[in-house]
Amino acid sequence: MMPTPLHIIRSAQLSSIKSFIDEPELYYRILNISGITGVGKSTFLEHLYNLYAHRRPTAFVSAHKFRDPEYVYRLDDFLVTLSQQLRRELVEPASSGEIQPIDQLSSQLLRYIEMHAQNPLIIIDDYDELPSHPRSIFEDAFLSKIVKLPQRAVIILSSRQKIHFIERLDLRLRATDMELERVKAEEIQAVVPQYRHLASSITQWSAGMPRLVEELIRRTELSQEQGQNKPDAVLIDADYNRQMHKVVLGDRQSTDSGDSEKMAQIIDVISLLRRFDIGLLKLLMPQINADLFSPLKHKDYLDLIRDLGSRVQWQPASSGYTLDAMLKHMLASYIRAFDPEGYTELNRKVFDVYRTLLEQRYQVYYMTELLYHQAMIMLAQDESAENIKQSLTRLALEYVEKRQLHGPRGEELDELGQRLKQDEEIGRYIDEKFYITVDGSLD
Repeated sequence: MMPTPLHIIRSAQLSSIKSFIDEPELYYRILNISGITGVGKSTFLEHLYNLYAHRRPTAFVSAHKFRDPEYVYRLDDFLVTLSQQLRRELVEPASSGEIQPIDQLSSQLLRYIEMHAQNPLIIIDDYDELPSHPRSIFEDAFLSKIVKLPQRAVIILSSRQKIHFIERLDLRLRATDMELERVKAEEIQAVVPQYRHLASSITQWSAGMPRLVEELIRRTELSQEQGQNKPDAVLIDADYNRQMHKVVLGDRQSTDSGDSEKMAQIIDVISLLRRFDIGLLKLLMPQINADLFSPLKHKDYLDLIRDLGSRVQWQPASSGYTLDAMLKHMLASYIRAFDPEGYTELNRKVFDVYRTLLEQRYQVYYMTELLYHQAMIMLAQDESAENIKQSLTRLALEYVEKRQLHGPRGEELDELGQRLKQDEEIGRYIDEKFYITVDGSLD
């Protein structure tokens, strides 16, 4: 049996998009489909293209493909490809000679659409990978004009985050958006009810990423064909880990093997961090791999964070970044389950970094993360909750007793107490005895 196609699981969203395309009186002309890297936007749009390619003039282009060997973005190639697909005929490829005038190409294509192409559908994948200057030219020369044609041309754009057209009111008024959601456990249960008992596990181990969901369904089917009713994590192995990284990091990562390795190591490390910033990465990553990370400067780490794109979110309240919650849970769970020594070692290195930071300057954030990673180390070693409580109390006392140097003073200790009480992950190991013991040390 073949894995269940994801467009079946996503039938509700597909139905909404088809209604958008097929409704002739709808005012909106642009639909932006957004979603985290790996959520299956390209596969979804390819399926959409296949549904409409023989029913109406349809074009499908990927914005990331139009750079020449000198990394100049060939917007003329982009427009010629649109023209080729809408006309369903070969035209002179722009890349064979000099760059062709964008206004001329755009005008020719708009005239063709106006005269010959009824209700065209234009699908542009990875629209946010259009560099800002070519994108501005494209929106001026083509996009802002096609949305005003009497024929209802429909433009479907995909991007990692919502496109707001902040500087283009004409496009903003004609645009709406839809987030391509990750696969949910209840959707798996509905479409493949024979795996109802594994739906939650499949969602956990795939972070709802469609290609990983399909891979786990495939593995489940194979195991059952072989007479093995393998549950849960037994289906996960080193090969799955490689696929997991490929999906999470994206298929178009830099061909530089060093850059790919950096990204893979950083994504694993930050899956164990509840908050991170450039300063923390600069201290931590050289301890993970000195050869790769010691030469990196502030800007290099900033570039790596930018490359993570929609996988990370900036949290103003903590002035730091966090990894997408489902990815974080999936990656951290994998490391803990299949490389427990590596999981413990990574947490130890993070612990040591926070200990170093606390020796330099007390901050309540440093203290809470020190306690958190101590708890994670002990959990990985199957320590009892009572032992974890005692260890965290001793650790807090160590810094309270150093308060004349860098430890917390009275108000800071109150702030620490409030933060620990609100911390769902550490709070379970903090009880009244902890506060009584720590407060008593100040007397």
